[in-house]
Amino acid sequence: MDNVLDTYRDDPVRFVREVLGDRPYARQREMLALLAAKRRLSVVGANGSGKDWAAARAVLWWLATRPRAVAVVTGPTQRQVEEIVWRELRAAYKGALVPLGGRVSGSHWNIADDRFAIGFSTNKADNLQGFHSPELLVVVTEAHAMPQDQMEALKRLNPTRVLLTGNAFSRSGEFFDSHHVKRDLYTTLVISAFDTPNFTGEFGGVPGMPTEEDIAERKLDWREDHPLYQGSVLARFPDMLDDSLLSRTAIEAAVARWEGHTNIDAQDQQDEDGGAVLSPLPTRGEGEGEGTPVGGGAWQTGAPHPAATPVHPHPNLLPSRERGCPTPSPSKRRGYPGGRRGMADGGAPPRRHPGSPSSQPSPLKGEGA
Repeated sequence: MDNVLDTYRDDPVRFVREVLGDRPYARQREMLALLAAKRRLSVVGANGSGKDWAAARAVLWWLATRPRAVAVVTGPTQRQVEEIVWRELRAAYKGALVPLGGRVSGSHWNIADDRFAIGFSTNKADNLQGFHSPELLVVVTEAHAMPQDQMEALKRLNPTRVLLTGNAFSRSGEFFDSHHVKRDLYTTLVISAFDTPNFTGEFGGVPGMPTEEDIAERKLDWREDHPLYQGSVLARFPDMLDDSLLSRTAIEAAVARWEGHTNIDAQDQQDEDGGAVLSPLPTRGEGEGEGTPVGGGAWQTGAPHPAATPVHPHPNLLPSRERGCPTPSPSKRRGYPGGRRGMADGGAPPRRHPGSPSSQPSPLKGEGA
């Protein structure tokens, strides 16, 4: 088998076509090609866009073209792993035009002791440990619902390739982050329902994939701006999900405001010390024309951050010197000898500034209450 399939080692698209006798459509071909070239690939797709179809055939390609390959397929539920991904794998294995070797049973494909594929789901991250190989492929299906501790356990296997597939139905976790804050670590691919053959016309359409009628019904059912439509049809992470208290836009705006205040504090320190302060904050906002980023994402000295918005608290919340009150000396700050007991002994209460909320001191807990 090895001699026949060696030429497909770096070309999974040709492997799927010529060895398995299948026809991947354009986005599936792109997904397979990216997996061959990139260390970590994260694919977010519409419902029914064929992500698991391609993932199953990627496992066959990986094992068939590498003498010491191991593939681990996992997900949040055993049903998703065994009844979706491995069902596709078993069908493609049986229909291959060239014998692939070994034996497929359930969610196992064994060729040799050090060359096998396994699929399973678990509720313990420790169960994902122990799979080591110089050529290890990790596939996570329904990655948007995968617990983060399990994702961390998989990364500790130091896999040669990682393939995440899922829907845009999460607001946190590795899958969501792979398309946002961890984009530098992952190559990403988005597959909308409108990228599939029944909309592009490729192969004259494919039965079982989204149709115009399906999408029209979802528009009527959910509206185009609904998170379910955005996620399941357009494969876009929606701004707000049912279990979210704040939208992504609101959170990002709050972060920008906080970063702006941090920059103001740095500028105040510069004014007091007379020295130059470089803020490491990246540019925020587009077309605002304030601040020029320089090498390493820092800002030129004195350039205000676009997101900086001064905050003016109520005067009574400011320190006394900022309200215009004279700063009392340490002795006057105490008010009178003996603290509050001095009042009971005939001492005079401390004088309060007219701008303070109350002209009389509040009784301490346990005293006169």
